[in-house]
Amino acid sequence: MNTKDLLSKLSVLEALLHDFSYEELSGQEAAFLKKSFDNFKKDLETMVYGQKEPTANKLENTIEPQESSNKILKPENKYKTSVIQGLRILVFEDNSLSQRLIELQLEQLGCKVFVTDNAAIGLQILEDKFIDIVLMDLRMPLMSGFEVSELIRQSKDERISNIPIIALSADISLLDKEKCDHVGINDFVLKPYSVEELSFKIAERTDRNQDRSSFETSRKTLSDTIQKVDLTPLLKECEGDIGLLKDLVGLFKQNSSEFIEVAKTAILSEDIEKLKFAAHKIKNGLAMVGAKKLRALVIRIYDGCESKVDIKELKALYNQYLKDYQIADKEIDGQLDLLKRKQ
Repeated sequence: MNTKDLLSKLSVLEALLHDFSYEELSGQEAAFLKKSFDNFKKDLETMVYGQKEPTANKLENTIEPQESSNKILKPENKYKTSVIQGLRILVFEDNSLSQRLIELQLEQLGCKVFVTDNAAIGLQILEDKFIDIVLMDLRMPLMSGFEVSELIRQSKDERISNIPIIALSADISLLDKEKCDHVGINDFVLKPYSVEELSFKIAERTDRNQDRSSFETSRKTLSDTIQKVDLTPLLKECEGDIGLLKDLVGLFKQNSSEFIEVAKTAILSEDIEKLKFAAHKIKNGLAMVGAKKLRALVIRIYDGCESKVDIKELKALYNQYLKDYQIADKEIDGQLDLLKRKQ
């Protein structure tokens, strides 16, 4: 293949990249992916056409997602350490290397960590200590994470039986997902994961555990909350690149439109699982643009699906989301315009 043919194929790859869903990536990872591709393209064009603006060292100061997984998070990161700081976390893990790694990661986030591979010891820790959340390796050899989770849910102490459990696994099959639901595992994180992803999941589940008792309360509190979006942290993750910020906001809006349509169809057909999956997909995007009120609504929709509340309640939350999204959409455009003019 000659070089110009390669460039032609590269333009096809670029088009595919624009269609790529950034939904499951953090803002930093999405920014890094886009910036890496742009710099790679420029370098290739330099080699072919002899341009005099090499970009070989352009990524020198870029923090790759893999590097960030072993570092204390910066204060401006949207996954703020303060959100989970002070939490007491019990980890079931049988691999000694993985035990040490997750212990270090959680301690960096300010958590108190208890690690074991023994079900009896773990259950005793739950009896003796106040634990906020459990991280569960599913593939332990002596007793699987499913079995340990089932024992936790069977506890006569409601404090223990209701504790949030997040599964840790290198892969989750449909059968595994059904098992998780059956034994009461609330969520899962796929290995390898970043510190950001792990802290996000922990924060999400501990928040949800606190909010569950008030799920049936009036939505007036949410309606009265001042709508707020904040693109400043995302711009920092884009290293001040306003063009990249604009691209990510465009992708967010595409994903939001998809959520609105899918959720509408799911509610009309009363397809709770479809609605639950749509709500799960949009949560990270809402966090990325700092749309706290919208994200709170989506979490309530997700919780409602899990709790199997009346479809009328889910429809009411969805309609509230539609109203608030119109406000948020205008605020996003306004903030984007303001940030452009500041540069």
